[in-house]
Amino acid sequence: MFEKSEILDSELESFFSDVDPFVKIFQIEGDIYRKTANRETKKFSLGERTFFLKYHGPIGYKEVFKNLLKFQLPTVSAYPEWKALQKLSKLGIKAPTPLAIISRGFNPANSESIIITESVEPNISIEEILESKLINDVKANEKRNIIKKVAQISRSLHLNGINHRDLYLCHFLTDKNLDPDKEIFLIDLHRAQFRPKVPMRWAIKDIGGLIHSGMGYSLTERDLYRFFEVYFDKSLKEFSIKENKFLESCIDRAFRMYMKPLLNQIDITSNVVQENFYKQSGSNFRFIFRKEYKDLAKNLFPRIDEVMRSGEIIKDEEGHYIVSCEFENESIFIKKYQVKSFFHFLRKLFTKTRARVSWESSHWLNSAGIRTFEIIGIIERFNVLSTTDSYLISKKIKGNRLDELVLTPDTAIKLAQSFSSFFKRLNWIKFNHGDTKKENFYFHNDQLISFDLDVSKRRPINHKNYLQKDKRRIIRSYKEDLEIEKLLIKRMESE
Repeated sequence: MFEKSEILDSELESFFSDVDPFVKIFQIEGDIYRKTANRETKKFSLGERTFFLKYHGPIGYKEVFKNLLKFQLPTVSAYPEWKALQKLSKLGIKAPTPLAIISRGFNPANSESIIITESVEPNISIEEILESKLINDVKANEKRNIIKKVAQISRSLHLNGINHRDLYLCHFLTDKNLDPDKEIFLIDLHRAQFRPKVPMRWAIKDIGGLIHSGMGYSLTERDLYRFFEVYFDKSLKEFSIKENKFLESCIDRAFRMYMKPLLNQIDITSNVVQENFYKQSGSNFRFIFRKEYKDLAKNLFPRIDEVMRSGEIIKDEEGHYIVSCEFENESIFIKKYQVKSFFHFLRKLFTKTRARVSWESSHWLNSAGIRTFEIIGIIERFNVLSTTDSYLISKKIKGNRLDELVLTPDTAIKLAQSFSSFFKRLNWIKFNHGDTKKENFYFHNDQLISFDLDVSKRRPINHKNYLQKDKRRIIRSYKEDLEIEKLLIKRMESE
């Protein structure tokens, strides 16, 4: 069988001499970091030196054809990483030093290869820093320095025709002792691609993935802008205008990646057991609640209409009925959606219930940092044709509803700022509220709280037109209060 090797280290050359390297690697004792059917990553030592070894085994024809049908080249060997590490070295980007590559076989479905690099020690990934909350112990200027270095590496990659394809914070290694003078290393380049120029869609995939990997941690919007100031080598004002399309596409991709597993978890129709949610279903019902409200759900579901009859009526209109009540030491709102007309019944055959739309929308808005009313669960009842009733259960909202809020000059300014932030974040996730009137917002501790999300919708296409309608509606709802109307118009026009 054809075999090819390039060993740049004398110690490794001696270690593999007169043996079959593809047998030897599995005899080496070390720490296995990753192991799949056809790939293994292992850390091992020779004397006082530490190395990383990656084995790429046969992937089979099925995997080859699956990638080709997606118009993608499968990763069949360690050579892309070998090439990438050498190119990064020439560019001055810190990465593990490639020391050896060995391959055998012509057929991409059955070939094998090994790459060995010098271990970067001692190190910790930036993801681990965020997960362990070590970032909270890092000084502000040191945090900015980390962001700057990550942005410089990302910029240098793309300017030199390299897209990583797995550009996540877990693949950026820094000094374990968080020494600000130490360099950041980039790892895991086995899927890297090389071109004269990186196409925009691949740059968006890289940067969107990078942003996604930092979501859910203590990184701020300001941190994101600091990253882009370095990545674009432009001021915030300049890149917000000139690079707006790229910026919005990256942020949209990051949120889609973040929400994809969550949407599967909160899907009321799924039978998959989820760690953070409690689901039940029967022949004519189904419900989903947050796990911490499991006991409340068990007791509320069988007698929800009875509980509603004993509550204080907040709103009783055609199509929905809202009550406020105390149940098992919880202050809750229950909103019952009902069929309004025959046309409404026909439409329900093909659409989600309004309770489910609110449930999913609240998770989308929360992901973008928009405060919403705290939904704890939904219930749906159905027959052979369609859902008959649906219920939305939420905790009571603290604060003042905007149509009841006494506006001082200071409050008016803060409210206008809050709406500006609200619409900016809706734009990030390509959502529109659909019913932005004063009655559908609360204000508490200088923060805007959105509710009544049953007509909210993500609109990947033409979302800005729908956002403009949302903006115009909230401005109209303040037509009798000229001061706040003027502030809102000024804010909206500057965006």
